[in-house]
Amino acid sequence: MRIKKANDSKAKSPLSSSTYNNTTTTTPQKSSSSTTTTTTTTSHSGELNKAVLAQLSILTTTLNDKTWSITTDQIHSLINTYPEVYPKFLRRLITTLGVEISLNSSYSNSITSKLIKFELNYITNNKPNYLTYLISSLTENNSEILKLFNLDQFFNYFSLSDYQKLIICLAFEKFIYNSNNKKNQQLIDIYNNLTDYYLKSLPGFVDWLENFKLTKQRKDNTEEKDNNTNDEDDEEELIFATFLNLFLNSNIFSFPQKIIIIGHIINKFSLNENNFQSRDSTTTTETNTKFSKIDKEIQDFYISIRTMKFKQTLIEIGINKLNPDKILSDLLIIQKQNNNLDEAFSILYSEILFPTCQKLSGQSSGNNQSSLTPNSISDATLIGLKLSEINKNLDLIPNWLNVFSEILKFENDYALMTIASLSSFLCCLNDKEIDLFLNYCCNNSKNIQFLKKLLILLTDLQQTSSNNNSINLLSKKLIPVLENESNTRSTLLFFKSIAKLEIKTIALMQSENISDNQINTLFDKDYRTAPEYIALACLYLLNDNKNDSENKNNSNNRKEYDFVNQKIQFKKCQI
Repeated sequence: MRIKKANDSKAKSPLSSSTYNNTTTTTPQKSSSSTTTTTTTTSHSGELNKAVLAQLSILTTTLNDKTWSITTDQIHSLINTYPEVYPKFLRRLITTLGVEISLNSSYSNSITSKLIKFELNYITNNKPNYLTYLISSLTENNSEILKLFNLDQFFNYFSLSDYQKLIICLAFEKFIYNSNNKKNQQLIDIYNNLTDYYLKSLPGFVDWLENFKLTKQRKDNTEEKDNNTNDEDDEEELIFATFLNLFLNSNIFSFPQKIIIIGHIINKFSLNENNFQSRDSTTTTETNTKFSKIDKEIQDFYISIRTMKFKQTLIEIGINKLNPDKILSDLLIIQKQNNNLDEAFSILYSEILFPTCQKLSGQSSGNNQSSLTPNSISDATLIGLKLSEINKNLDLIPNWLNVFSEILKFENDYALMTIASLSSFLCCLNDKEIDLFLNYCCNNSKNIQFLKKLLILLTDLQQTSSNNNSINLLSKKLIPVLENESNTRSTLLFFKSIAKLEIKTIALMQSENISDNQINTLFDKDYRTAPEYIALACLYLLNDNKNDSENKNNSNNRKEYDFVNQKIQFKKCQI
């Protein structure tokens, strides 16, 4: 799995104001009396915190193997009551071992080392909402502690698991992203190194995810539980939901990774994926009440996707990850529920037909070649077939006239079109849709260069289909020029839409006095093969113009097709 570089990430986190942020409230100074009250309250609070810290220090001196359990319970009781002192308490403990950690010493098994490790386990495995206090303990006072050692040394000294490293790094990412001190070089260095930490932690994290099992999953009857068991279950789920919140709001983990992990979680907890894809911010019904906290995090993620523009979502996925697989299927389902299929198909299909036209790298220049349009004809054709299968299975039916209209806005980029991209594009469509597209091009495009290249590529496709696994147009059931007749001559002119396209292209070229040896050769060959199909195509085009509600160009078009008819008569005389 690819992780985006931290300094390359452009997406903004949905959690712009984190619940982990340490916010302070300033009391309005309406009068000197209110100022005095605020100062007195702050003073009392400060004195109370000092007293609590002193109490914690005394408790740590009484720690030994025999008193460990009862003393740590007392420590946590105080911390849970006065959580604001926790960062200072942790900072004092960690500072004591700063030099030892910086020297890459082995774990000393001292009371202080054991207590810090115990607290790290307590935070990551029991109280993930306390992660903010751990981050504060390491970063406050201009990050003096992190001048002594780096995160790698810290993790290694306490032999933290990959899951613990990962959730701490995710908390760091969130803290740094929401920090007001954007110019702190230590925080910048940590943020830029997070990608490496994530990469190192992923293998162990995947194992942890595989083995993680909530207690409520192990119970045959979830209703027969006492209150204590319910509390334990809620705490377990909170741990997982907190991790999920940090992970899904990470700017460094890529969009595909998030979708993959969500898919794994949905399967693991037997959640109904359709419930997430179909719900929006106005939905209040809880469909997965057994895992409501996990349900909410996934639901919020899908809501954020639903509010994103489809093109921006593709950019987030990355140009090398745009394959017709589950990720793209999920996105198309969401677009269908958002009544946004036309736009989604326009973007996808124009990118397939005119590779790089959508600039899906997010950059206006540079390499914009996406995995949707590989250079290999066989690979490109396979992508088109897979996308067609997705559309069929999900019953995705856009307004094709709207889609083709948007696609033809890129007809000036005809040079981008290749035999591979055209094969892939046509494979995305069924027979009826291919006919519709070719007719749309014939009736609506005036770009001679685009029509000429389309006609040439259609011919090239047919000539090479048996050798390069491209689409075989002769096998398609397109509308024929003559009904009840077989294509015994194996010519593309047998298909009405292609015959009309050829005549339209030649007519436009003749009207502009454009000569092209390749087109002339093609026309001569087709005329000798099936002259009656060409004549019928002219009639069809004349009839189309006659029935066209916009008649202002009909006279010009009639002259164009009459010119082609004259050319046909001339060729008859030659023969």
